[in-house]
Amino acid sequence: MMEAHSLTESNMAHKVLTDAKSDWMKRFDGPVAEKAITLGSPTVRHSYRRSFEQIGRNCHYITVFGRILLGEKKMADAEDGIYKRLQTSSKNLESKIRAMRAVMTEAGIEQTAEFNQNEAVVARVIVPAQGKYLRVLQQADEFLRLVSTLWLEGEITDSEKSKAELDLKNTLRGITSTTRKMRIYLQEKVVEAEARAKATGTILPGANKALSEAKAGETVEAEGDDDIGIEPMLPADEAEAIAESVAEKAEEEATALAA
Repeated sequence: MMEAHSLTESNMAHKVLTDAKSDWMKRFDGPVAEKAITLGSPTVRHSYRRSFEQIGRNCHYITVFGRILLGEKKMADAEDGIYKRLQTSSKNLESKIRAMRAVMTEAGIEQTAEFNQNEAVVARVIVPAQGKYLRVLQQADEFLRLVSTLWLEGEITDSEKSKAELDLKNTLRGITSTTRKMRIYLQEKVVEAEARAKATGTILPGANKALSEAKAGETVEAEGDDDIGIEPMLPADEAEAIAESVAEKAEEEATALAA
């Protein structure tokens, strides 16, 4: 009975999340590029479903309202920080893939294991960061295929396989977290700007509501997800650090993950 109840709650949560994403995309009035990709790993498929559109919404609002509130220079730094995080993650995965292939060659393994189920998706890209994220997901999928191959062939242990999978999850979560933190910081700035503007009647119309929509679905838990909760608003000192030096911060975090 408990299992049936939990399954029902999970299905309802998934429907709420899907509807929230669908409604947002229906209202989106901008350019869209469709990219067809195939993903095999359950971990990567899950990351795509949970984070791809979230990254798009966050980056869209960061770009639009960030330039109004923070100016071109700071927003260019923020966007560079997100891109550097993606680039560092991609380079890190590419290095690991080469290392895995070298081990396979040395062990005389010619055939790569495949996942039993593959999912073909058509991703709707609305910001450049999403296209870069898709590339990272494809690399992650290949990386996990190679990890599984070496594990099935007895070249790596269970614990080594688990560590490789956990490291990958942290890498993917780190990308989503970077965009979410910047959007949360920006949302604080919108609240402050509206408070200052009330006396003069120059409130940014709909800015805070629009940024709130960017987090649509983040509070909805999905089955198997353990990293989707909304983070509290950042303290002022941490928020300023992100705004003033977000590129450097993101690069340092990505480097630490890669170590």
